[in-house]
Amino acid sequence: MTTSGGRKKRRSRALLPVLGLMLAVCFGVVAYFVAPILIEFGEEQSPGLKDSFDDIRANPDYPENSVDYIAAGLIWLVLMALTMFIAAAAVGEDPDKETWRLMGPPPADKDAVIKQLRKDLKAAKKRERQRNK
Repeated sequence: MTTSGGRKKRRSRALLPVLGLMLAVCFGVVAYFVAPILIEFGEEQSPGLKDSFDDIRANPDYPENSVDYIAAGLIWLVLMALTMFIAAAAVGEDPDKETWRLMGPPPADKDAVIKQLRKDLKAAKKRERQRNK
C-alpha cells in the first residue's frame, strides 16, 4: 500500500497477469536460443550423451530438432520455477492474515466458536480484574 495525503491507497495490480505472461514468453524465447548451445556443450563433455542424442535424431518417429525442443522446455521450466520461488520469497506473508484471525472461526464450526467464546470470556475477566486493582 502507498500513502497519499494520509490515506492508504492500494496499488493497481490489473496488469500483473499480463506481465507474468510476457515473462513466461520471454523465458521461452531465451530457452529456445540457449538450448542448442547447452546441448552442444553437453555433447562435447559426454560422448555417451552425444550418442543418445544422435539416436533420437536418427529416429524417424521424432522430429529432427526434438532434442532441442525438449531441452528448451526443461530450461523454461527451470527458469519459471526459479522466478516463482523468488517471487514467493519476496512477497512474504499475507497482510490480510491478521484480519482473518480477528474474524474468528467460521460459524459452522461450533466447537471452534465455543472455544473462541471461552477464550474471549477469559480475556475479558482478566482485563476486568486488572482494572479493579
